[in-house]
Amino acid sequence: MSPLTAIIYTDSRVSLDSLRNAKNHSFLVEEIRKQVASLERREWRIKVSWVKAHAGTLGSEMADRLAKEAARCEGTGNMFTRIPKSTLYQEAREEPRHKWQREWTTSQKASATRQYFPRDQDRLRSKIKLTPKISAVLTGHGMTKAYLQRFHLSEEATCTCGNEYQTMDHILFQCANTSTQREDLASKQGTSHNQAQEGVSCVH
Repeated sequence: MSPLTAIIYTDSRVSLDSLRNAKNHSFLVEEIRKQVASLERREWRIKVSWVKAHAGTLGSEMADRLAKEAARCEGTGNMFTRIPKSTLYQEAREEPRHKWQREWTTSQKASATRQYFPRDQDRLRSKIKLTPKISAVLTGHGMTKAYLQRFHLSEEATCTCGNEYQTMDHILFQCANTSTQREDLASKQGTSHNQAQEGVSCVH
């Protein structure tokens, strides 16, 4: 007797790739493999094929509808409570970052740097190449008059433009001496603070 054939259609390429990946031994993938092996021992031939999602395929559309109905049903219990290893790994990576962010947000130090990068993601996503001058801008530890006066290395902190204390923020955003560079940078790169911090710092 020829074996019976069952074809399982899915619109999830991720599921198909996971089943075909011999290195993937996640719980759900292994359970599916066991079920397929059990059916094959009973002379079933199991095939898995991909179909395009939301393309009017009757079975696929019905599966989507039933899944949505089950998700909205308050009386539906948890059918699967195991946590995938990938989720655990992700949580293990994220927890130190969350802890660092909490400490960074509440710290009484590094206020100058925090105004540029209030979140760790801001720094991770930025493409600023750190140099000694950029670091001086971001930390507020550049050789400005305000900084030097703080350590009694300068008698006054007024900027040479004569308007305000010579801080990094003043040089970058208000100082008349850097207005030309500031305008030139804005016309070339836009007016975001991160861009201004990277470009105008070269005048100091």
